[in-house]
Amino acid sequence: MSGTSIPVLLAYVSAVMRLEVGDIILTGTSKGVGLIQAGDVITVGLRVGSTKEVLADLIFDVADRHGSSFF
Repeated sequence: MSGTSIPVLLAYVSAVMRLEVGDIILTGTSKGVGLIQAGDVITVGLRVGSTKEVLADLIFDVADRHGSSFF
């Protein structure tokens, strides 16, 4: 779905699951970032404006997908 508009992305995601106020959709890596592989760690965070006040920090361990589900 590369280059997809935000309304199209929201329609696609909301067809699969219920979106609620405050939900966050992580859409992928920034331009120039390499492949994500099992064993990598992804760190994301939310900051407020120029103060950079921390709202949330999330850390994910990347693992191989098991089973046939794909989203």
